[in-house]
Amino acid sequence: MAWQGQLQEGAVQAIYNGDTSLHPVLQVMDVKRINAQPGTAASERYRLVLSDGRFYQQAMLATQLNELIRSGRLAPRCVVQLQEYICNVVQSRRIVIVLNLDVVSAPLDKVIGSPTSIDSAAAGDGTNAQAGAPAGGARPAPPTTAPMFTGPPAAPAYGQAPAPSYGQASTTAAPPMRPPPAAVPPVQPMQGSNFYGNVPQVGTHTPAPRPLGGTGASAMDTQHVFPISSLNPYQNRWTIKARVTKKEDIKRWSNQRGEGKLFSCDLVDKDGTEVRCTFFRDAVDKFYDIIQVDKVYYVSGGSVKMAKKEFTTIKNDYEISMDANGQIMAAPDEPDIPRIRFNFTDIAQIEHLPKDRTVDVIGIVVQVGDLGQITRQTSGEQVPKRDITVLDKSGRTISLTLWGTFAALFQEHELRATPVMACKGVRVGEFNGKNLSTLRSSALFLNNVDIKETEELRYWYVTQGQTMPMLSVGGGARGGVSRSDPKKYLAEVRDQNLGLGEKPDYFVNRSMITFIKHDKTVSYPACPTEGCNKKVAGQEGSFFCEKCQKTFPNCDYRYVLSISAQDFTGRAWFSLFNDQGQQIMNMTAGELERLRATNNTAAFDGAFQDATWKRFNFKVRAAADRYNEEQRVRYTVVSCQDVDYVEECRGLLEEIRSYHP
Repeated sequence: MAWQGQLQEGAVQAIYNGDTSLHPVLQVMDVKRINAQPGTAASERYRLVLSDGRFYQQAMLATQLNELIRSGRLAPRCVVQLQEYICNVVQSRRIVIVLNLDVVSAPLDKVIGSPTSIDSAAAGDGTNAQAGAPAGGARPAPPTTAPMFTGPPAAPAYGQAPAPSYGQASTTAAPPMRPPPAAVPPVQPMQGSNFYGNVPQVGTHTPAPRPLGGTGASAMDTQHVFPISSLNPYQNRWTIKARVTKKEDIKRWSNQRGEGKLFSCDLVDKDGTEVRCTFFRDAVDKFYDIIQVDKVYYVSGGSVKMAKKEFTTIKNDYEISMDANGQIMAAPDEPDIPRIRFNFTDIAQIEHLPKDRTVDVIGIVVQVGDLGQITRQTSGEQVPKRDITVLDKSGRTISLTLWGTFAALFQEHELRATPVMACKGVRVGEFNGKNLSTLRSSALFLNNVDIKETEELRYWYVTQGQTMPMLSVGGGARGGVSRSDPKKYLAEVRDQNLGLGEKPDYFVNRSMITFIKHDKTVSYPACPTEGCNKKVAGQEGSFFCEKCQKTFPNCDYRYVLSISAQDFTGRAWFSLFNDQGQQIMNMTAGELERLRATNNTAAFDGAFQDATWKRFNFKVRAAADRYNEEQRVRYTVVSCQDVDYVEECRGLLEEIRSYHP
């Protein structure tokens, strides 16, 4: 909006008395950063002092608006229009939480009018709305060291005459404000709010529905439903209406502080906003059997806290924590509330994501490993495990490990029918390239037609995908090397101590293969089961896989190579595995092993000679290793690519232009 040069007098008093339907134009008198408590991971927060020219009121800025302050747009003496806000009582003090605003004017030369504190006027300390300013016309400075609020007033009784209309100029004294009672209830949303709903008419009473979870629970307010996006830690009372899209199993823990249990579920409202809700101790007994996936509920009474994003894939800065005092009530279903939301990532992009990132993917299941088990070293527990490979429209495949209940969630014949699998919240790992694995919080869907990408992917696979060459992330003909990857000469790798940190380092190096070790082992006999690749033991003309607990008449051979790579700054030894070895040797490990087995020494040695003196772009993982009690850096090639000299020249030209624009 275009500012007309006037503030809307009376707005601060109206907001203080609970009216949140206004969109007032106010001046920011002061901005102050509030330091987080030591040892916490809380986001930075800012306190504002807002004035309408007569009164000023202290407020808190929602964290999503912090960028306005960082950029300098929101500063002392600027003029703003509040678009969305609430007024709560926090620790017996009334506070305005600004959720959205527009800056309508840059900072002015001075503060408009001579505003006084709305808290002082409400407390009846001799300053009232008519006084306007102290003797001498001096404007009192906003409090900085004193408590933020001197005491809230009582909320106006229902049906009481409203405060003067916002925006009206007044030459008479404002109605006196009563001092606060001992306990002040939180301000309730008033009629006309943009999302809180309508207040029942005076004189009518509709019995509020009772929440689930046993007797003794107070009635729940289902008339004023908040969107999930408006939740923040400053709110005392709120009710959301949301669908349960995922429900986890009960998890128990035991430590020095005692024992406990919890479970979590994911909620989504009609705006498509998600939030994670975790139930602790007694709340588990109260609500676990009540909550059902895909059902819609009213939820109230929990604490809104900063989200622990290492435990969830939901993109929300906050999460809900529920104890036994929380309230949940079944709600009528709404078709507008989505059943689940995905944010799919192309498999080709996963190669550039950091380890432990959680992603949503959708792909065709093109390979299925056998259902097996591993034994946890810490507890001795047997955990089911199955490896599958999925392909998407980017033309890349990736290995996905299904753990626990997910390993046996689908029948093997279902997985081998090349179904479309949608995965929510799977974790990126690194072992010989990138891979994926399920978490306790993951969710898997097979051929779900409610997901629009399912039919699109199925059509792509039938018409073209099944005939295309499948390239694995971290391997294949193109090898996944991109121009965005950091490029290093070998001397830079040593000088910068890459690989000696707590986490592995990745870099791209263009170098020439000068030697390949082939005097000893260059491959190993591997299990022929798809997705296994474990080393097998020879037993009288057969091969036994300890992992699969099966005996096979034949085995596959997989490369384990060590090469000397050299650029103009130095030399280093790189380790390569099967995909990259096959690309460099231009034959499979099985074909090379047959040359050895038939004593065809000339052809065997010739294969290595043909592979040397060739130049590649290697994407390398550098990680610290210990050998013979000495620390060293191990360089492992996760992907490689033939040098495209035309593309290399384009990259060099771009670098030159960056120095001479």
